[in-house]
Amino acid sequence: MPDHIILIKNCNNIQSAEISLSENTLNIKFGYNGTGKSTIGEAIRLKMEGN
Repeated sequence: MPDHIILIKNCNNIQSAEISLSENTLNIKFGYNGTGKSTIGEAIRLKMEGN
């Protein structure tokens, strides 16, 4: 399956990001504390809710 590309701009400490997610797989994003992992999850949740 092709990846889905998510663009995030001006969200908390993230100025611009391009995130790749694959369908029907476990997508793990990892990094140091404070790098924006939770912000990415929150941005995806808000977009899915239509905000």
